[in-house]
Amino acid sequence: MHACRVGDVPLVSELLRRRANVNSTNGKGKSTLHEAAKHQRSAVVKLLLQAGADFELGTSWRKTQMRALHYAARSGDLESAALLLAAGADPAAATNDGETAAVLAQGHAATQKLLYQALHATVRQRGEAFPSAALVTAAGRGEVERLRALLDAGADADSADGTLSALQRACAERQLEAAAVLLAAGASVRLIAPGRTSNGMAALHYAARAGPQKLVLLLLGSAADPAQAATDGTLPLDRVSFLTRDMVAVQRLLRTRLREHSVLEGWLVKLGSERKRWRRRYCVLLHDQLRYYSDEARREF
Repeated sequence: MHACRVGDVPLVSELLRRRANVNSTNGKGKSTLHEAAKHQRSAVVKLLLQAGADFELGTSWRKTQMRALHYAARSGDLESAALLLAAGADPAAATNDGETAAVLAQGHAATQKLLYQALHATVRQRGEAFPSAALVTAAGRGEVERLRALLDAGADADSADGTLSALQRACAERQLEAAAVLLAAGASVRLIAPGRTSNGMAALHYAARAGPQKLVLLLLGSAADPAQAATDGTLPLDRVSFLTRDMVAVQRLLRTRLREHSVLEGWLVKLGSERKRWRRRYCVLLHDQLRYYSDEARREF
């Protein structure tokens, strides 16, 4: 591992001749090829590839899942990147943060150009979209022209940055036009946010929390489900607060749409869970849960 990191070609050659494991990893989950690519040791990268190193192996200790091509891109090692691509490394492979090697090569013009060329060729060949964290950033900033350019280049409309998808980010930042572009490109309104702290929320949860009413209407018009619950059972309606732009209008809109999804509704007397007192509540039975509201909420409902 040390020999690969410092670029000691004779020692690496000797160790490989003695049948050292070409895919050895260190305590941080990086393989020999990761270390060589990270430290711009292209001669070592070539040796390891010739010895059969796994160029698609991801780091095992970081949730970002970096591959050798990602490290070569981030370090700006043009020669190592070319060697890895020639060996068959996938330029469309992304980290768990949604970043391809081409994105990680930011600041290294020649390396980034090579990687984007390889990425576009791969996308055309496969007929598939590629994940793009840059798309999520553009959506959150409302950079519509960049958004369209990335989508035209083959970026996946459902790309995520490890926390939110592009559509969810646009909704969270009240970027109405960006959200419209993503929906037109086929972004999923029911996709669950990938972040560990996202609580299983979908785009409508973020739009309901942020507003305005036009954004919520846009999602509902694209088949967003007002009855889709997050992990803790909260509905988009529950995310509306005084911070929501067009709060009253958004509440009324979501309540109206929620009633359309109800199986049954009416008054019910229930026993409180804490004070053990009987209370009259207005209940709405959805397909997968029972919601109940106080008299005050019912008047608005």
